Amino acid sequence: MFSLTPLQQLRRLEKLSPQFPDQLTGLLRERGYQDDVTNLQGEDLLWLIGYLDDARPRVAFANPLPKLA
Repeated sequence: MFSLTPLQQLRRLEKLSPQFPDQLTGLLRERGYQDDVTNLQGEDLLWLIGYLDDARPRVAFANPLPKLA
């Protein structure tokens, strides 16, 4: 069975979709996502930072995200 990495899942989200904020928040709260993100390095980490910075105006986090271990 083929499973997408967290970055692949983020890249597949449609940023202009009305569901984007909920989809992004859901992905960020998944435990598997948090585990994978702590291991990002180099270009992948820079991409994620840029992606989240671009998404920030569209996503209001009502509750803070859990801290990464």
